[in-house]
Amino acid sequence: GCLPKNEFVQFLPIVYLIYKAIRKPKFQLKFSKKFGSSQSERGNEEKVGVEEREQEKEGVRRGKEGKRKGERKKKKGEKEKGKRGARKRRRKKETRRRRGKKKHKKAQKRRGKGKKHVNEERKNPKGLLDPDFYLY
Repeated sequence: GCLPKNEFVQFLPIVYLIYKAIRKPKFQLKFSKKFGSSQSERGNEEKVGVEEREQEKEGVRRGKEGKRKGERKKKKGEKEKGKRGARKRRRKKETRRRRGKKKHKKAQKRRGKGKKHVNEERKNPKGLLDPDFYLY
């Protein structure tokens, strides 16, 4: 606010980059660790019923020994969950298609396809500034 407009415009990309960096989940994790109330502090605030909760957790843990949600014990001669049936086949097909697409794209690049919009890229390298960012 205190700078004249053209000065401000010079700083915009930097401001934008900082903003992007802060929005990254990794950074936010660090942030919450530094400033957010950690687990232990929360525990100290409400000591009441902590022991009960611990016991409950213990019970739950004993019940679900080594089983994740949605799993059941495998019977003899049965495949594991991810390895049986249609879903696996479908997933395989998808990855195949994706791989093919990638290879195809690479081949096209080798042949020099898709170099028609070079100037567009030069104006805005790596898409750093989204178009709507410049509507001050």
